[in-house]
Amino acid sequence: MKIAKDGKFGWSLSILYMIIRSCTDIWHLFPFMISSALKVMRDMRDKCSWNYQNKVHLLEAELFSATDKKDKARASFNAAISTARSSKFVHEQGLACELAAFHYMKCEDYDNASNLFRQARECYAQWGSEVKVDKMTSQLETITAAKSNFLDG
Repeated sequence: MKIAKDGKFGWSLSILYMIIRSCTDIWHLFPFMISSALKVMRDMRDKCSWNYQNKVHLLEAELFSATDKKDKARASFNAAISTARSSKFVHEQGLACELAAFHYMKCEDYDNASNLFRQARECYAQWGSEVKVDKMTSQLETITAAKSNFLDG
């Protein structure tokens, strides 16, 4: 399977999302697809680091999160956020914060999840996406309820 260079980052995240969130019958293809996508992204990073480094970190973070390698996931999410910020990709910084927040929710670390959803909301507001701002606000409300249930029960 050859991965087209156009749209490879979005394609890779879409595949991860589909596999992780819906548990489809293509789970057995997961390692091959993601490793292929990461190879392409790493090749692109070697040619243009400022543009691709954050994307490589984000794909690695999602892969680590999906395979329950929590410490590696946290480090990769932090690197994705930092490199997106350094490259001035505010929308990709927002995406990295958002996906990191979902990772922390999965780990029941609601404080970090809340902070990251707030950061994502700020990035999306700066980028001008009211839809994403509203979604992050909704996620923050969900965390408040989850925190309350976690502490109560």
